[in-house]
Amino acid sequence: MASTEPSPRPHDSSSEESGSSMVILVILGCGGLLLLAVVGLVVGGLFLFKSSSRSQTAVSQKPARYETTVTDGDTVTYHGSDGKTVTVTKDGDNQNVKFETGDGSFKVETGTASALPAWLPLYTGATPKGQTQTKTPKGNQAVVSFTSPDAPNRIAAFYESKLKALGFAPLTRQQSGSMYQTLVMKHSDGRNVSVTSIQKGQETNVILQVLTPPK
Repeated sequence: MASTEPSPRPHDSSSEESGSSMVILVILGCGGLLLLAVVGLVVGGLFLFKSSSRSQTAVSQKPARYETTVTDGDTVTYHGSDGKTVTVTKDGDNQNVKFETGDGSFKVETGTASALPAWLPLYTGATPKGQTQTKTPKGNQAVVSFTSPDAPNRIAAFYESKLKALGFAPLTRQQSGSMYQTLVMKHSDGRNVSVTSIQKGQETNVILQVLTPPK
C-alpha cells in the first residue's frame, strides 16, 4: 500500500502580524524620526545592553498582541496580551517622540544634543541633528547625531583626548582612510563611549553614543 505523507500545515502569521502591528503604527506615526535611532544603533553600537538569556527567550516566545485602548491628545497607550503596556507621547509636529514601558523608556528628539552627560562635551562648532535616550534598570544610553566641517580623524582625536583625561582607555578602533573612523573607549566604572565619523562631501556626519551603567 502506498503511503501518503500529511500535507504541511499552513503557517499561521496572525500572531506575528498582530504582534508587529503596534510597531508599524508607531513608525508610521513618527515618520522618519526612528531613522536616527536605527543609524545610531547599527553604525556605532557594539557595546550596548547584551543578554543572551533574554535574547533566547525573546526568540522562542510569540509576539504579544497589542491593542490601542487609550488615546489622549498626543499620547497613545497600547495594551498587550502579555499584560504589558507601551505609552507613546509625541508633540504636535512629530519632532519629539517618547516610548515608555514597564522596562524603561526610549525618547527621540531632533535638533538637540542635550542627552550628553555633563562630563562629555559636544564637539566644538558641531551642528546637532538629533538624539535618542534609552533608560532601563540596566543603565542609560544616549545617542547623539551631529555634523561638523572637520575631518573624521580630527573629531576622533578630540574625543580620545577628552576621554583619556577622564580615565577612559581605547577599546576598539576602526578606520578607512580619511573618510571613516570609529573609536570605542571604556572606563573601569562601566561607562562606554563610541564615536563614529563618516565624511560626506564637505561635512562629517557623527554618531556619538554614551552608555552609563546604573548607579
